[in-house]
Amino acid sequence: MYPLSVSGMVLSVIAIGHLLGGRPHAGQPTRGLDPSPALIHALNWSLFFTAAFSLLDLAWTIITVNTNDTRELNPIGSQLIHDPLRLAEFKVGVTFACLALLWLLRPP
Repeated sequence: MYPLSVSGMVLSVIAIGHLLGGRPHAGQPTRGLDPSPALIHALNWSLFFTAAFSLLDLAWTIITVNTNDTRELNPIGSQLIHDPLRLAEFKVGVTFACLALLWLLRPP
């Protein structure tokens, strides 16, 4: 489990740095859509970090469910937690469907 912990910490630092680096610059508006290439690039990285955290959470859940160290609070996930394949299908399907929707709704 140590490699998952370290990768979670590293991913957290990188994601927080990404969010802090994406703030509006002085003199630029903070309201409305900004279709600049830099913003679209930052959005794509944000979606990547969301997917990475979701996969890390799925791995942690599947590993720790057998040790009785975890309790799934998601009502749908708690029904699927004892079948790792169905849990992975559900989590990956819902997460990536939502990320695809956000990507499709980005400014052109």
